[in-house]
Amino acid sequence: MKHDDMNARTRAKIQRSFLTLMAQKGYHHVTITDIISRADISRGTFYLHYLDKPDLLAKIEANFTNEIRARIDDTQPSPYRSVISTFNWFYANREALRILAGENGDANFVPSLVQLLIERTAASDQSETSKNKLDLPTYYALDLYTTGFVHMIFNWLIQPVPESPSEFTEIFLAAEHLSPDDLLRIIRK
Repeated sequence: MKHDDMNARTRAKIQRSFLTLMAQKGYHHVTITDIISRADISRGTFYLHYLDKPDLLAKIEANFTNEIRARIDDTQPSPYRSVISTFNWFYANREALRILAGENGDANFVPSLVQLLIERTAASDQSETSKNKLDLPTYYALDLYTTGFVHMIFNWLIQPVPESPSEFTEIFLAAEHLSPDDLLRIIRK
């Protein structure tokens, strides 16, 4: 067990170092030498845990994606509790999420989260009562719904002083019921 704990701590140190360097230099400018120097580990230790820099990035993003997937799939007794739990997690991990989604991060990270949400949203309600009464194809409706909310979440996370998770949950749940006309009225005030 101690060996597993030590490996987990080493991976966490490598990942923190990598994310810090990404924020400073951008993904493409970070080298393995930069990472091992910042993490204060040997090159061999790095390669015991990761194949290369793309593997490190992929594993970090997979961890976040898996956590988000688990939270989306979590069926708590109350939708509010599920949403607030998810936003608490986002808030606690906002620095890393900002880096991954930011200009120095991975341009594919946010689109992959949008795709995850599209898949989960499409799978969550296939009932006859939810059939589209408009002529808007489902894939466009899913894209508008999910892209808007994912970008809203990341917009919240990048604010210098973001609302608390409970405040943002209220905003998010209220926004879920707004029509495009409602949004335009808010914008034009």
